[in-house]
Amino acid sequence: MIEARKRIDELKAEQRVAKKRLGNLNKQLDKELKNIEEIEAVQKLFQSAVALMYENLSSKLGDIITEGIAIVFPDAQLKFVVNFVERRNNVEADILLEDSDGEQFSVLDDSGGGLADFIALLLRITYIILSEHNNILIADEPLKF
Repeated sequence: MIEARKRIDELKAEQRVAKKRLGNLNKQLDKELKNIEEIEAVQKLFQSAVALMYENLSSKLGDIITEGIAIVFPDAQLKFVVNFVERRNNVEADILLEDSDGEQFSVLDDSGGGLADFIALLLRITYIILSEHNNILIADEPLKF
């Protein structure tokens, strides 16, 4: 009987230790869950900032290239559009033209390729102007014809 009583006391002591450990683990779990929530909030903030950056880049680049197209092709009434989309865990740019009716089509769909070549040249010039490097452009027959 004394041994049974002793064993019960040992089990109660183990139970108190286990409860204390469980309490500590629950506190640690709560702390980790709070950290995860904070990380998710920061991640959402970064995603919003990146989306805004792509939106601004698309707008500014579209305006610059559209202006260049209008200077060389005044009757075309085309708008340059860049749509940033996520594919295969990467952000890619769809480069499109939009006509006066709002129809969008690929720059590469232009018959003859002259407009695509010109837009490629405009993009290169825009990059050179906006880059931090020396603004030098050396061109020897930059278009294919």
